[in-house]
Amino acid sequence: MMLKQVFLPLLFFSATVAFSADYYVDFLKGDIKQKTEAVKKSAENKNGGIALQSLEFCCQSYQFLKNDKDLETLTAESVKILPTNENFSNVLSNVFNTFESEFVRTAIVDNVSKYSDKMLGESSSKPIVSSVTQFLKESAKKGDRATILHGKMIVLMGKVNSETSFDTLFECYDKNVWKEYGTLLETSLVNMSAVYKDKVKEFITRGSPRQKLLAFKIASRQYGEDSYISELATDALTESIYSVEDLSKVANETIDLQMAAIDVIVKKNWTQACDLVTRYFSLSQQEYNAGLLNETQFIGVIKAVEKLASLDAGETLSSYLNVLNHDTEQGKNPSSAVVLALINSLGSLGDKVAFDYLFNVQHLNYSEEVITAARDALARLKL
Repeated sequence: MMLKQVFLPLLFFSATVAFSADYYVDFLKGDIKQKTEAVKKSAENKNGGIALQSLEFCCQSYQFLKNDKDLETLTAESVKILPTNENFSNVLSNVFNTFESEFVRTAIVDNVSKYSDKMLGESSSKPIVSSVTQFLKESAKKGDRATILHGKMIVLMGKVNSETSFDTLFECYDKNVWKEYGTLLETSLVNMSAVYKDKVKEFITRGSPRQKLLAFKIASRQYGEDSYISELATDALTESIYSVEDLSKVANETIDLQMAAIDVIVKKNWTQACDLVTRYFSLSQQEYNAGLLNETQFIGVIKAVEKLASLDAGETLSSYLNVLNHDTEQGKNPSSAVVLALINSLGSLGDKVAFDYLFNVQHLNYSEEVITAARDALARLKL
């Protein structure tokens, strides 16, 4: 029964690599250290030498030698000389799952990382990709400390086309696993996001506030020239608006998502979202008054309404100026920076609907700077 278990790994070594008979004789006759030297020498042929035969031996021997350092060295050296212009995914997957050694697994990841993009995209690469992904998933679940191997795996996963790998990396990113590799996680996810656009949209529409923000953050680094990111920003802003039911329970990530979406919409001049941004302005006032939006963020929303210039933009901003005028009459002191931004935006829009509200500014207890801005804006209206 034990013999069957020992030789089971041989089923995975169906590929062949040319080797020199001389090296193979040295390999067969030598002890583990001599076998290692034979493997290294066979690498001079640059065709994989006796790597496959050596890996067969290593997997057979593991059950008896377990964590023997010499065996691990032989295994790692054999992996290193496997050609990277051929896909030995089954072989590497079997070795990866047999050995728990970080030294051996690092050699495997280094080998696969040299595969061409085409090879990494082939289904034949699936065995080793699945093994690495499963390892990362279980390691994250156990809360293992970050190692160099984790970093190499994260980088490798960013090069493959695997939905499971994307989900695993996103989960690590979401749960802030391995903080020291946060940048690597983000970069790998950015690389994969161009392929898994539907997954990104799913996180934005169904995920938690944090997942929505992280998914959008990842995708927004892949701007491109198509409409994808603009449409995604529209979806993100829509979701963030409808998710606000109780201002006292609004997550910081929801506010950040709103600002990030507004930023993309404005930078891309996505006028298809102009009505949505104008509608959002009403909510942004409440968020500003509740202290959820700071002054700079709120001014950014005002400028976004101006730049996108929906048909209702002038009326929307004029109505808010009317509110601030009323507050000033009641002895309240609205932010001068907000009032100035509002007045300047109304002047840029030139909508005559703002005339009465701008005119009233001159007769209220505003600073001279605000009053001067109101006069300038009046002069720019299209009467």
